[in-house]
Amino acid sequence: MKDLKRVGVLLVMVCMMVSVVNAALVTSYTASDSPGSDPDGNDNSVDVWTVTGAGGAGRSYLKNPQDGNTNMWAIWDLSDAPDGTYATHTFDGGALTVGQSVSIDYTHNVNIDGGQSIGIRLLDGTNSEVEYVFIGGDLKYSKYDTGTGLYELTDKQYDNYDIYQVVFTLTGANSYAMTVSEGSIFDEGYKPSEDGNPDVGGIVASWTGTFAGSSITGIQVYTEGGNESDQWFDNLTIVPEPATLILLGSGALLLRRKK
Repeated sequence: MKDLKRVGVLLVMVCMMVSVVNAALVTSYTASDSPGSDPDGNDNSVDVWTVTGAGGAGRSYLKNPQDGNTNMWAIWDLSDAPDGTYATHTFDGGALTVGQSVSIDYTHNVNIDGGQSIGIRLLDGTNSEVEYVFIGGDLKYSKYDTGTGLYELTDKQYDNYDIYQVVFTLTGANSYAMTVSEGSIFDEGYKPSEDGNPDVGGIVASWTGTFAGSSITGIQVYTEGGNESDQWFDNLTIVPEPATLILLGSGALLLRRKK
């Protein structure tokens, strides 16, 4: 009986270990080279960002320090070539597992042409499942829940001198929670936040939603904004699934007890 219990515990541990192996790797990337470079100056094997679209990697560069970020990645689009520019990162190790989060610091500089859009997408393969997006010609940032297929505006007025931290958490097989916090740019040559709130950490918006796909395998920063529309971003971080870590810890304790 003791042997059977021991085997059962080991099988549970193996299953949990497999779930970790198949999960997006826990990691953090910071801007250290152009996002169009290979492999972005962060790792010797992983392309943190693959830049595509009109002009390709030529429309990417390393931005100087902003708001406590040593550097930021940047991509840009032109009004005379509105096909857009896309920086895409496919998670190393697999899709997000339930409980895992991905976060990124993000800002937009220069106004967005009417009818165009810029923002962040969470992807299932090449399909967009969840967006935090600004629609040109509108005065507010908006959030997009693919479960309803409708854009819902936040209360945050557009301010291209703010930096945001966007955090996406997978809460179920097809459900998520999104939180957007605020910071501001203080660097020489730029004015303070236009909304009078220069503090980092204020919550801009927080919501939950669902998506139609089967997984979240990557993140994309994009600009289809025209007017030399720049997207700056940094601190791409993937964090572990708390439930898995707790289970692994419990399993380890259980094994110690059997000894």
